[in-house]
Amino acid sequence: MLTDWYFYALAIPAVALIGLAKGGFAGMGALSLPMLTFAIDPVRAAAILLPILIVQDLVGV
Repeated sequence: MLTDWYFYALAIPAVALIGLAKGGFAGMGALSLPMLTFAIDPVRAAAILLPILIVQDLVGV
């Protein structure tokens, strides 16, 4: 997974979409998890995105 360019090609825009969703563009974050499931399984994709969401919420508070 970490050496696969396809994963990074989908993970970087997925994280950017989550950032846009936190910035006020509602609905953009809903695209990130399905986008990552093209490269890895859904449980692992959710496990990768969860810490990012937690840190964004802490920074927002």
